[in-house]
Amino acid sequence: MKNKWLTFLMFLSMILTISCAKDYNVLFNERVAELNKEGKYILNQYNDSVGKEHYIVYIDADKIVVDTLGDSLQVYSLGKVETYQYFPNVDFNDGKFSMERYNSTDFTLKADTAKKTNNG
Repeated sequence: MKNKWLTFLMFLSMILTISCAKDYNVLFNERVAELNKEGKYILNQYNDSVGKEHYIVYIDADKIVVDTLGDSLQVYSLGKVETYQYFPNVDFNDGKFSMERYNSTDFTLKADTAKKTNNG
């Protein structure tokens, strides 16, 4: 009797595990098709055959979005970007070397500079 009960529980556990798993290959392909339909410019995409690692990086208006097909998106705003220059500083009296950071000219990134082209 215990053997049948244990077999039943193992079978039930296996069915629940399989039925609750997401099919990331299908989700990935649907999301890429949706983004293309919306006219989003996809910068990079990756989907391994096992489904453990998958992401889509695309430009959306004034931001770059990383979609991992999870609960939340990683969003990086475009716009004013702070840039820095580093210069060596040598103190010959103490024999010390250091790098000093200086602000350089700020510039603005715009999403409209990335255009979709069809090569073919």
